[in-house]
Formats: sequence, structure tokens, C-alpha cells
Amino acid sequence: MLLAVVDDEYKFLYVDVGCNGRVSDGGVFNRCSLYHALETGTVGLPPAIPLPGRTQPLPYFFVADDAFAMRNYIMKPYPFKDQPAPNRIFNYRLIRACRTVENVFGIIANRFRVLRKPLIQSPTSTVNIVLAVCFLHNFLMSTQGSQSSYLQPGLLDTESTDTHEVRCGMWREEGMPSTNLLQLQRRPRPSSQNSTRNELRIFHDSPRGNQLSIQTNLIAQLKYIHFLSSKLSAAPL
Repeated sequence: MLLAVVDDEYKFLYVDVGCNGRVSDGGVFNRCSLYHALETGTVGLPPAIPLPGRTQPLPYFFVADDAFAMRNYIMKPYPFKDQPAPNRIFNYRLIRACRTVENVFGIIANRFRVLRKPLIQSPTSTVNIVLAVCFLHNFLMSTQGSQSSYLQPGLLDTESTDTHEVRCGMWREEGMPSTNLLQLQRRPRPSSQNSTRNELRIFHDSPRGNQLSIQTNLIAQLKYIHFLSSKLSAAPL
């Protein structure tokens, strides 16, 4: 199992590799060092502050999907079925950030072909291979020169600044490996953090949130995007 956090420059900030793929989605996160650091407050996230024009302090958070329970440090979309327009617009705004994470997994699956088939290696070797891929990816993304050679033109998703239409990257034509990188199962859960999500939605609906008028035309066309984690399977020896 590969659990990862990435930044807006398509680089890995945190990876956890090696958890058994049979472990439940919440179990994977609950066993990693990031979870324990977040729960104990040792990560060093900035303190909660209000958004511009608002008074309710909001915490800094990671974006995630329904495979993870929403906490004060994890934000995920509203359920995608039968939501009113403001909630769907909020989901659209959140998913725009998530697209970066999905592209990172698409990049490594496209550029490191070893990830496109079962790894006939021991568990230890499999972990080392995946960690090496993550380190090499960050290294190749670290300078403009190496990045231009590493990322083929058109490989990443792009969004038109005029129409906000998303142009799919070439990695999507090949798709994600069906045997190695698998989606975590989504399990809706009740949450006590809905007030934080609602406050964020209200901000996005306000003039200060810079709401885009084209969003109301796009929300019906959105596809659910998975991010933050993918499953990596290792074939038995």
C-alpha cells in the first residue's frame, strides 16, 4: 500500500509504503506515522484562522476523499449524490485542488513502467522500489531542466484560464494500472467536522471567495477524483 501527501508542485511531501493491502482504508492511515503526528499535534500545522471576511477560525487541513474519515485536519467533499448547488460548487472547488494529487500518481505510473505490472519481488524489495520511485520523482521535479525532460508536453491535466475547461493529460489515455494502483473503497461516515466544511462552503459562495460563474455549468460534468492514496499490490513469490 502506498499512502502519499503531495504539494501543489507535484512533489511528494510524505509517503508511507508497505502496509498490507487487505487492511481497511481507515486502518492504513491510522497506522502511519503522519496520523499519530497529527493526532498528537507534533506536525506543526499553523493555528486556525478565519477566512477573509469571516469570523469563524478554520484549521489548516489536507484534502481527502470518502475513503478517509473527516477530521479537523482532513477535508473531503460532500457526498456526491443529491446535493444542492452550493454543495456541488464547493465540491468542484475542492476537486480542483485534488486534481494535482491524481496527476502525481498518473505521472509515476506513466514514467516508471515497473508500477504498471505486479512486482515479482519480496515485500522488502517492493517497498524499496516504490520509495525509490518517489524519491526519483521528487528529484526530477526539483529543477526546471530535469522537469522539462521528465514531463512530456501534454502529460499533465491543464485548465483553460478563460473557460476553465479541463484538458485531460496524456497519462489518462493510458489509464492507471488495473492491477497495481487500485482505488480505496469509499465508506460514508458521520462526522463532527461538518461545521468546518459548511463554513468553507459559505466562504466559497461569497464575493470574497471569488466564486466563478462558470462553475454552475461545470458541476454536472464533474467526475469523482480519488487522491491522497492508491493501493499498490505485490505479487507473491
